[in-house]
Amino acid sequence: MACFQPQVNQFAMSGSRASVRILDAALAGCLFVVPLLMAGRHPLGQAVLVILAATAAMAWAAGQASRPWACFRPTWAAPLLLGGLVLLVVQIVPLPETALDRISPALGQLLPMWRSQTAPSARLGVWQTLSLNPAASRDGLVLFSAYALLFLVAVQRGEHLEDVERLLRWCAAAAAFVGIYGLVQYVTSNGKFFWIYEDPTSTTLDAAKANFTTRNHFAQFLALGVGPLLWWVQSSFGNADKGRKHGHGLAASFHAIGETRRRRDGPPISRRPEPLAHNAENIAPYALAVCLGLVLFAGLLSLSRGGMVAIAVALGLTTALSWRSWSGNRGFLASLAGAVVLLAMMLAIFGFEQVNRRIDDFRAGSLERLDHVKARRSVWTAVARGIRQFPLLGTGVGAHVEAYPLYYSPELYREGVNREFTHAENSYLQIGFETGLAGLALLGGVMACCGVWCVGGAMRARSARVAACLAAVTGGLAATAVHALVDFIWYVPACVVMIVVLAACAANLWRLSNPEVSHGARGAATDRRAATPGRRLPRLAYAAFLAIFAPAAAWAVQDQVRSAWSERPWNEYRKSLANSDSLPEAAEDASKDSQLRGEAQQAEARRVHWLQQVVARQPDRARAHLRLAQSYLRLFELIQTDKENPMRVGDVRDAALRSRFASREALDEWLRRAVGDHARYLDLALHHARRAVALCPLQGHAYLYLAELGFLENASESWKRACVEQALCVRPYDGDVLDTAAAEAIAAGDYDHWVELVSRLLRCGSHYQRRWIERLVQNTAPEALAGMFQAFVQTFQPDLESLRILVASAQARARPEQMVWLRRYYADQAAQAAHSRGGAEATPWWNEARKNYAAAGDMDLALQCAENAATADPQNFEARLALGAILLAQGRPNEAEPHLRWCVERRPGDAQVESKWKEAVRKRMDEQAATARRAAPPRPF
Repeated sequence: MACFQPQVNQFAMSGSRASVRILDAALAGCLFVVPLLMAGRHPLGQAVLVILAATAAMAWAAGQASRPWACFRPTWAAPLLLGGLVLLVVQIVPLPETALDRISPALGQLLPMWRSQTAPSARLGVWQTLSLNPAASRDGLVLFSAYALLFLVAVQRGEHLEDVERLLRWCAAAAAFVGIYGLVQYVTSNGKFFWIYEDPTSTTLDAAKANFTTRNHFAQFLALGVGPLLWWVQSSFGNADKGRKHGHGLAASFHAIGETRRRRDGPPISRRPEPLAHNAENIAPYALAVCLGLVLFAGLLSLSRGGMVAIAVALGLTTALSWRSWSGNRGFLASLAGAVVLLAMMLAIFGFEQVNRRIDDFRAGSLERLDHVKARRSVWTAVARGIRQFPLLGTGVGAHVEAYPLYYSPELYREGVNREFTHAENSYLQIGFETGLAGLALLGGVMACCGVWCVGGAMRARSARVAACLAAVTGGLAATAVHALVDFIWYVPACVVMIVVLAACAANLWRLSNPEVSHGARGAATDRRAATPGRRLPRLAYAAFLAIFAPAAAWAVQDQVRSAWSERPWNEYRKSLANSDSLPEAAEDASKDSQLRGEAQQAEARRVHWLQQVVARQPDRARAHLRLAQSYLRLFELIQTDKENPMRVGDVRDAALRSRFASREALDEWLRRAVGDHARYLDLALHHARRAVALCPLQGHAYLYLAELGFLENASESWKRACVEQALCVRPYDGDVLDTAAAEAIAAGDYDHWVELVSRLLRCGSHYQRRWIERLVQNTAPEALAGMFQAFVQTFQPDLESLRILVASAQARARPEQMVWLRRYYADQAAQAAHSRGGAEATPWWNEARKNYAAAGDMDLALQCAENAATADPQNFEARLALGAILLAQGRPNEAEPHLRWCVERRPGDAQVESKWKEAVRKRMDEQAATARRAAPPRPF
């Protein structure tokens, strides 16, 4: 259906010129303002994005409603966007338990305490949503709605080619602005964003990143803008008269509609070219080329390997698709050559070594080099496991950070168990994990639309201008599709806004590439009529949209503002946590020193204060409730250390259970007398732990707190066991959960289950290994240590790290003869590990084996290990020194002296090494003298 218009520009004919200006200002604000607000990752940036998107949508609808008729241009992506909205709504609306079992059967096994079939004494409630983090999914729904509105409004706004070109120039200008700002901030950085804002998780000292929290997202934003910027440089070297007529500057882009409107009311305005404007037009192309060079320089200084590839893809594809249109333009080619020279000069002056090291990772051609600790591959594997468990509709948008630990087992990457992956480092996998196959199908449909718009439009385009614009758009969209393979860049609002605008440009360019539309547009220049494909809707439809949308937008904005308001105390809490040791061990250390105890109490009280503000401003923040429960318990423990009878929470619980109080009032009275007024912290911790699991049932530690504090509600032992089992279900590889579950298992006499849990605990990273093994050694009688070592090895089959910790912990309590068996066993295992590795990687294990063989008295084996270590890595100082020392101790100074001399040359100021070397030289000379005396003929008398 075609909507016939009596004027050239549908928006210029609008009854409200202000609505057009407001719409343009909102679109520009999304591109230029949101990147400055921590790229939209900060809740304030998200709130601004939602406000701008709502403003743009309402301005467009108001402009349409003010007209006697209005035309809406449909797009293939609209049904897909609607499908995404429906999917997100389905994830957060309450559903019957039977429906949940059919759609997501894994929920029943995962949440036994949230099933209606569970006994009331072991049930927390009934879980009713597909999303495992409904509050985060609701926020995701709001942001997705904002992106959908921006896309649809941008499609409606881009009626003519000039409108599309304006949007492309805005994208290019935004990339140039952010890139240059990122360079300035990096060169003059004090570690803070905007030189004043300190983020608890990121700094500006490590790479160029502007106001993006990670360098990968900064580089992605530049990659999205490189294609439009290259197109802008090329178009600026086009027809000079055409450039003066339409204007290529950013100001001209903003005022193009105003010029069209002024010309509509009368004959074209003839203006005499001003010298200043003429000079500006001559300088502008070269200034844009310089901006392109600076953006590329900023992309390299981001040190993001994925970002560098994305920028290369955008540049290469844009160049390949638009080569014919500018291959004969000498000015443009000269400007590109100048940009390359400028880039090389800047790299030579600053950052070459850093950039070269990052590029070397590609030259090595090794996956181990690119992901040397297997962090990305490990989280990819965990997320792939999760997709198999939640295949249809996923775990809920925003639930990744809480759901992936279900499948992140220690064999993937041991230390990764104690590290949080906020996102899946792969956009496709994360969307599949959070939205299931349905979300992946919708994503595939959107990508197919973009592919058809770009490729199909380029194939049928008859206009060189349309083809050049399509090349710029295609480069940016291809860059994000490639970069998404190794990073989740689609949760950064600043990047998504740029993608949305480019996709809208692609949709409009596909329409404009239609020969019939192009012919209609050319005809409009003469008869002032244009055929615009679309659907004619009555004004009442737009008025109804405004009436429905305005309250929804007000609610969404209020929700986002509330999140932004709570972010400051949350950041203060995180900074406080990062600046002080708040682990339980800190309370034990503080109990030994009154000054440390007071400082620890004050620090924990401040954390409680910040968290109270967070939950007051944003009551549905599950993690804040969990952390507040944790802080209340720590504050209680710290205060208790000042008491004459410093009972810990476990002691209070055991005493209360033994007393068997008849009522809660009696328990409260006893707590006030035995503990004091701060006993209320236990009730507050219990309340917030319950609130945490009600908001997100995957909070494993919250179930431990419910189990520990159940005595406040006269809970039975079955309640405690149910809480611990539920914690194991949602956090099967968490060291704290496994430690608590193991203690419960041994208390219940379930030895086999205890062995299984401890075996899993010992694979949860060095922190938990050290804590458990040190506790085991301390609780073992000195005379029983030798037997404990053998039992520990036979029962748990510990790995090398566990053995190393056991040796280090035991040697302070055990006698040397008790350690012999353990040291020999550890040395044998270390030697086997060294044999399996080979090369320099084997040297540390040869050194470990040598030290323990020597401590056990097996000097021959120690010598063999020392020789193997020096052979594997001749540049290893420890290996060469140990080999020389052993050879010297065995009376072989001739062999020892070269190794010790090498060590002295490496560390000339080390007195101990020099003393060993001098001893070897002296013994060698003595040995040579003795040999000479024996070889000399006897003297005649």
